[in-house]
Amino acid sequence: MNIFRRLILICFLAFIFVLSCKPEIPLFAPGLEDNLLFNTSTPTISWDVPYGAAGFEYRIDGGEWKRVAVTVTSYTFDISLADGVYSFDVRVVNAEGVPSDSHTSIKFTIDTSSVGVPTPSGVSPTNNVKPVISWEAVEDAVAYRVRIDGGQWILLNS
Repeated sequence: MNIFRRLILICFLAFIFVLSCKPEIPLFAPGLEDNLLFNTSTPTISWDVPYGAAGFEYRIDGGEWKRVAVTVTSYTFDISLADGVYSFDVRVVNAEGVPSDSHTSIKFTIDTSSVGVPTPSGVSPTNNVKPVISWEAVEDAVAYRVRIDGGQWILLNS
């Protein structure tokens, strides 16, 4: 087989490989872990844009998939959810309009009767590399979760 035919064969095989690649599944935004607790009836769920994504489909509690553009990377519930446990799934749609076979899921709980949200005090620009951030205790709170710059949640026992 001459070099020209080999080159054509290699290009053809590479083309077939690219066509057979499915887009990756989306990942939820950093800090948005499974089993979240929201004290609002209209939470927002966000995800990243993986390679190969031309759009997304999402569904709530195993319902009907709804398609959105690739520029849409979050969903804020437009109806008030009752207190309870819900699931949210999101999957990628490729450039041909074909959704991926797999999806990413999270479960979350709505509990609007949960304790209040603390308001930090003394937060202002500082040169201190170890600033102190404090807040007034929230009635009936047994612990607090904090995070910095959208990182992982850290549990602080009161």
